[in-house]
Amino acid sequence: MDFNSIADGVAMSSSQSSYSASSSSSDGDKLYPHLDSFYKESDDDEDFDSIALDESPSFSPRLKRYLFPQKEFVEDLRPEEVRWFYKTDKGKKWSAFIGYDSLRIECRYRALGLNDESGDIDLNDKILVRGGLYEVDVMKNLCTPVYWTEDELSICRGTWFEEGNWQPLPDGYSSQLEVEHMAKFKGEKLVDSAPDPPKGSKPVIHNIKFKDFHVDWNATDEIYKYNESVSSKLMRNVRQSLGWQKSGTRLRRGFCMEAVMDDKPPDVCHLVFVIHGIGQKMDTGSIVRCTKDLRQCVKYMSAKMFPEFDHANKRAEFLPVQWRSSLKLDGGKS
Repeated sequence: MDFNSIADGVAMSSSQSSYSASSSSSDGDKLYPHLDSFYKESDDDEDFDSIALDESPSFSPRLKRYLFPQKEFVEDLRPEEVRWFYKTDKGKKWSAFIGYDSLRIECRYRALGLNDESGDIDLNDKILVRGGLYEVDVMKNLCTPVYWTEDELSICRGTWFEEGNWQPLPDGYSSQLEVEHMAKFKGEKLVDSAPDPPKGSKPVIHNIKFKDFHVDWNATDEIYKYNESVSSKLMRNVRQSLGWQKSGTRLRRGFCMEAVMDDKPPDVCHLVFVIHGIGQKMDTGSIVRCTKDLRQCVKYMSAKMFPEFDHANKRAEFLPVQWRSSLKLDGGKS
């Protein structure tokens, strides 16, 4: 069985309205601004998700934006609300996969969670992401390049996020928060807390403590994280002694932009192989880095010099050729 059709089918069944919305718009229109403009500063050197033009509108949401009608009750997260991320070992921030990639990873994740014993799902089968340049192993939570050698990237499943920067909480924390939230509030109406009292803190209807922070629920849709560091505690005590509200970071359940299958890179119409010479020296002359720079320059120049080109549906792809190292494709079968 071709799993890709299952993933697409699962996503389609839960996002039927997104397809009807996208079909009525032009091919160049995106239901959301691309995530590249959302992550203006990225610690990931290999920004292969930057398919959108540099002229895309800047976007830095603080609040969630909904594609589907907003929920009225606490329910299980849909695949569109979950967002998968990747990060290098040296990176400080997580970068979000585009909607097309995230949905397919999430559908594979959920299918594996069903403990399918029929053998229809190959556990060793990987999902191509980031324009087909990388592949994801959901079982190992790893993302690796297909056509060159490079350090593996870590991936994580984002369900709970800090409002503002929309970075995902670590999986261990988010899993516990999800269990607590669903056990306590599933089926209840989503509401913010009552208006702020004139003095003192808002009433806490539920809380959970971790080693470095604790989380308070003031309402089913108003949840805050408070650090347990000495400086944070001191500042909270000072604020409370003055009659001010506790200061914390608001948490959001579900990513700020719901994933859609329409959020995918254009088809490749030109393929360019970039080959290094005999003098490549360590990372200073890395053919992978040079290819990345060439890709960005060509993208910028093509948008500037050839604005009539169909950038929304066509793109050129550049692949580095590391002829000093062996490359095994298809598990070494070919």
